[in-house]
Amino acid sequence: MKRTFAVFLIGFLLALAGYIPFYKHVREKWYNLGRNAGNIEGLSTAVKSLKKEFGTYDGKSDYRTLFSVKCESVIVIEKDGKKQIKIY
Repeated sequence: MKRTFAVFLIGFLLALAGYIPFYKHVREKWYNLGRNAGNIEGLSTAVKSLKKEFGTYDGKSDYRTLFSVKCESVIVIEKDGKKQIKIY
């Protein structure tokens, strides 16, 4: 009985020793995935709010991109020395 328990314990410890580095790697990947999803969600919410407030780009002047998220971009247009924010 003691031998069976010792073999079981050694096997359990070896399996645990192999699992811990794998678990740390997976935990880090899931943390980064959640963080990136949160960043995208935050930027998407910002774009929706800016679109309601400032409107969309009419395509008539040059622009500079501030940031892009998914399929929309927040751009800066300079007209007569004034800067405007639009969504493209």
